[in-house]
Amino acid sequence: MKGLPYFTRDVKYIEPIYDPTYMCQAVSDSGIVQYKKSSENWLNEYLTYFYATNLSAIRKHVQLNFNIHRMIPICVDLEYQFIMFPLNSNKNKNVYFINLAKVYRCIKRESGTTIEFICGDTLDVEISYNQCESQYVKATQIYDRYVKFRHFRRRYLSAETKKTMYNIN
Repeated sequence: MKGLPYFTRDVKYIEPIYDPTYMCQAVSDSGIVQYKKSSENWLNEYLTYFYATNLSAIRKHVQLNFNIHRMIPICVDLEYQFIMFPLNSNKNKNVYFINLAKVYRCIKRESGTTIEFICGDTLDVEISYNQCESQYVKATQIYDRYVKFRHFRRRYLSAETKKTMYNIN
């Protein structure tokens, strides 16, 4: 792992590139970082290095708790809404991963989709609008449930919660 090029939470997306040396790159406001392995391998190494977990563990968690079984969004750090969702599937595992926190909307085009980011940048992909929107909805559902659970847990564990006594007749 020594010398692992890494991206931060400000990454907008990871995309496959066609270069003799690199397979993918992470694009953020602070610049572009390129990597020699596939986007999925890079994300897996990133999770292992910084969060002591891996893609298979996160995928299993999402399958069990959110009932999503195909093209599973990757919950990197839910406290910061850092959820990377894949736009397509590919047998060599070099796919687009989009950061949920940075997406503003998806726009339908004749031959694909334009993804608009909060900062105003856009990304044109040759992936159907319905698929992009479906993946976006999956990621927002995960984040929505997480936020609701977190608020419920805080309310339940807070000192202000009054104990309820039930009388059974």
